[in-house]
Amino acid sequence: MNHIEINVFDLVTCRQFYQPIFEKLGWKLYQEWTRGFSYQKDSWYLVFVQVESAYQQNSYHRKQVGINHIALQAPSKSIFWQLVEDLRQQPVTELYSERFPFASGDEQLAFYVEDPNRIKLELLCPK
Repeated sequence: MNHIEINVFDLVTCRQFYQPIFEKLGWKLYQEWTRGFSYQKDSWYLVFVQVESAYQQNSYHRKQVGINHIALQAPSKSIFWQLVEDLRQQPVTELYSERFPFASGDEQLAFYVEDPNRIKLELLCPK
């Protein structure tokens, strides 16, 4: 894989959401320009671009055709729990809270939220 590009409703809000997550996960800022930014991990990167104004009125939901979720692996259990706490302090929708921390199954700790674009973010804890 080389990269994935995601159009977002509000680039500033998206960056405020993802920047601390990527930094704690060891991702590095790779590119930034007026209408976008990207973070890189190993040999691939994830790009976020401000959607063109002509398309901003279109809604998005992860259950429609398109990307459903982004799954990110924490490098350690302590960083996983730090990120869970950080995300719970933000005005985001927590998903599957009734099954936390085993919404992915009995063997996998995972935490789910909707990002500011309503894309599901899955945060996984190392086994």
